[in-house]
This record gives sequence, structure tokens and C-alpha cells, in this order.
Amino acid sequence: MASIVASAHAGRGSGGKGPRGLHVGIGDDAAVVDLGSPAVLSTDAQVQGTHFELDWLSAEALGRKAFLVAFSDLSAMGARARWALLSLEAPASMSMRRGRALLRGFVAACRENDVALVGGNVAAAPRLALTVTAVGEAHRSLTRAAARDGDDIHLVGNPGDAAAGLELLAAGGRRGKLVQAWRRPPCHLQLGRALSRNVGVGAAIDLSDGLVLDLSRVAAASGLGALLDTDRLPLSRALLAAVRGRGGLVNEALEYALGGGEDYLLLFTARPDRRSRNSIASLGRRHGVAISRVGSMDSSLKAGSVVNTRGQALEGGYQHFLTSRGARA
Repeated sequence: MASIVASAHAGRGSGGKGPRGLHVGIGDDAAVVDLGSPAVLSTDAQVQGTHFELDWLSAEALGRKAFLVAFSDLSAMGARARWALLSLEAPASMSMRRGRALLRGFVAACRENDVALVGGNVAAAPRLALTVTAVGEAHRSLTRAAARDGDDIHLVGNPGDAAAGLELLAAGGRRGKLVQAWRRPPCHLQLGRALSRNVGVGAAIDLSDGLVLDLSRVAAASGLGALLDTDRLPLSRALLAAVRGRGGLVNEALEYALGGGEDYLLLFTARPDRRSRNSIASLGRRHGVAISRVGSMDSSLKAGSVVNTRGQALEGGYQHFLTSRGARA
């Protein structure tokens, strides 16, 4: 299946004919690129049976999701996305047609975000897996350790939708807004870059393992506690309706929002003054996203802890090797 990658990029070539800063692309043993700023690198895997099942989404949608999940890390760092490498492991039974559909979805996401796929690998394996290396550059990187005492905690989007969608998929559901939230995570690369240029913004993280768990990582790295106002969480109408109607969901809406994971939303901290809040509200309007203020960082709390407004400790989230859910369900 090595020809899948090459055919998906016919015309990109090497010798300076590809995207700006690409000297040698697909077709040689390695890509050669220029990065004028500090490089930002991350890698992520989507593995059949751990992250998805084959009948949960189309091959093209899976290729697109693999891109979005991997590059969510770069958005949280405030990086400009530049390059991608894709390693595809597939069983011998997978058709060339399905392989090309995977690449088609991945390449479409690359093009939409001005990212060049510069290499990868194809190997036979017992089950399907896509491993993506995301490469970008940043003048100022947002980190988990940069939250300050008193900072507001801001959340982009609606937490819990994707986790609920995953549960519906595992139960046989295939349609609806919650399922679509899992199938197609948001892309906040442009917003992340804008946040990195905002001097009031401190720390940032993308929510892949659950709001409480990922917020606790920011708190621990910054040596602070986090006060989370659960009444301010922007729960979607789709999630609330599905829970009220018991449409295959077994938990309460707040449980999905706090510990579900799979959202790939941005969470960040920023100064609590009026100027900073107005600036963030303006960013939300400019990028067409809802940004909610859901709490604050607090040095009087135990470092790494997350508590609600009643002082109760909040826990939950997905941890590989410690949580056994089967396809994240």
C-alpha cells in the first residue's frame, strides 16, 4: 500500500516545488523542511479497538479525524501548523479503495489548514491504526505551567458532547449531533495562534481526557489549584435533550462534561481584568466560537486539585492503562 501515499500527493514532489519551506518531500527517505522559528512537535495515534471501531465512521472521516486529533495539540500550544507525517498500519484485508479514502480525508484536512503531508509509512498489522506526527512553529508557546494565581479559566465549545456521542456509537447509534461531535472534533489552530499573541493569556491545554483531569494537569504544572464553577459549564442543548430523553445515555450531562474526554476543545487561563475579558470575547466573535468563563486558578487550594464552588473535590477522566473502557467507551 505504499503507493497510496505517493498517489495522494502526485505533483508535490521535491526539489523546492512543494509548499513553502519544503526542500524534499514525499519520494525520498526523509523530508527536508525549513522552520524559521522554534519547532513544535507532537504525535498521536488512532487505534482500532482503542479509539474507534470500523463501523463508527467512514474511512474518509477517520482520516480527517486523525488529523484533527493530532493537530489539536498544536492549537493548544499556540503553534502555526506546517507539516504532517502519517504512519498507516492496516490488515491485509483492507482494500486499496479504503486506504485511498483514509488518505483523501487526511489530505483534505491538511489542505484546509495549510499543512503539507511530507512523508509517512505503511505497514501490515493485525488491526488498523493511524499515527500522525504534527509539526509546527511558534514565537510564543502556550504551556500548561503558565497559569497565574487568580487567572480566569476559559473553555472553548461544549464539553461532554463527544463523550456522549461515543457512548451512543458503542450502543449502536449512528446519527445525531452528539455522534457527529465525536466523529469530527473542532479545529482551533487559528484561535490557538491568536491566543498565543494575547499577552493576557497564561496556560492552555486541549481536552482529550476529560475536563477535570486535563484542568488538573494545568493546575499541577502551574503549582495552583483550580476552582471550577460547574453551573457555568456550557452544556449543549443536544446533550441535555439526550440525557432527559434517555436516548441511550446512562449518565447525567454533567458527568459527560467533567470526565468524558474525546472533546478536543481548548481550555486556557487568562488575566481576570476587564481588558483581558473583552479581548477574549472579541476573539470568540472573530473566530466564530463560544468561549465561556468557567472558573479561576487559586493558590489557596492544593496544587493540582480541582474543586467546585462548594469546595468539593472533582475527579474523573480517561487514563490509558488505568481505565479499561474498550474503544474509549
